Amino acid sequence: METTITKMVVAKLEASKYPRKYEYKQQASDSPYAPSRVFVDFGEDVWTHLANRRSRDYNTLRPLIAAKLIEQGIKFEKISWNRYAGCSMCPCSGGFVIVNGDIGIDYWAKIETVNLEAELVAFA
Repeated sequence: METTITKMVVAKLEASKYPRKYEYKQQASDSPYAPSRVFVDFGEDVWTHLANRRSRDYNTLRPLIAAKLIEQGIKFEKISWNRYAGCSMCPCSGGFVIVNGDIGIDYWAKIETVNLEAELVAFA
């Protein structure tokens, strides 16, 4: 079995195009006054995402997401993983919640996996 050396990088972080609206019977997390959230996109289809969502190491993503937020000038105290970030009923839409920072904006982080062996061969 051949193994490859890879790392995850945050390729893109962008704000949602659709602002939050507070309407009757919506969840409190959808309020424009609730803390902002960062949802992670691995470029998978829905079924693959549902199969992989419990086995991801979000602690390795936390510093990558935090660095990208700082790079884009988004202020925060900390970010914390919450598997109910998008919906309080089920853990299907987990994301990072921005604590003591931005309010009412949802961000999408596009995660890509980079093959380090290819970079090492190109460097040598």
